[in-house]
Amino acid sequence: MHATSATASSSTVTISASPAGIARCARSTVTTAAERDRRADATAPPLTPAMRSGLSSLLQGVGAAHSDAMTTDRLGMTVLSTDECYELLRGAQVGRLAISIGVHPDIFPINYVLDGKSIVFRTAEGTKLAASVLTPAVAFEADGVIEASDEAWSVVVKGRAREVESIEALLDALDLPLYPWQGAPKHRFVRIDADRVTGRRFAVIDPSMWRERADLA
Repeated sequence: MHATSATASSSTVTISASPAGIARCARSTVTTAAERDRRADATAPPLTPAMRSGLSSLLQGVGAAHSDAMTTDRLGMTVLSTDECYELLRGAQVGRLAISIGVHPDIFPINYVLDGKSIVFRTAEGTKLAASVLTPAVAFEADGVIEASDEAWSVVVKGRAREVESIEALLDALDLPLYPWQGAPKHRFVRIDADRVTGRRFAVIDPSMWRERADLA
């Protein structure tokens, strides 16, 4: 067997060119690299609780931004983020409350106001109030057209409705800018707490396009 000389700095190291010698050299190199990594980990400063909390918040924020980003559905409509849904609800005044008691669905147009992330409306004693607070779940929908654009939007809220009853909560509700269009007394307040909020935005096409499609059919 021949020997191979390798020069490092000013010293000369002779390594056997046999398979066993090459294997010993490779193991020594891997071990040295692993030892360097262990020493680096040992000398790295530990993460403080504040650093861990900051890193966790950063990762959560990145995940939320990723999951909440706008996408397009199979029909080409823009899927709105939760924040954009609330922003659109905040700018509207009228929506539709959908309830169901047993096998009897019903829907009511209502004036509403967005208070935080809850929908609040005024009503009187009757079917709307009873159905809202007696059913385990309700749905609410609002829609509109975005000004200075050719786009329409629709937002659906699914959640639970409850009557506002405590004195403090009633006083807070009375301060809300909530003004029903109809003049009959409406002294009861209902709050819808959202479990799920979804929305879509889409371009409104010219009606002539439907006539053209009918001609082609």
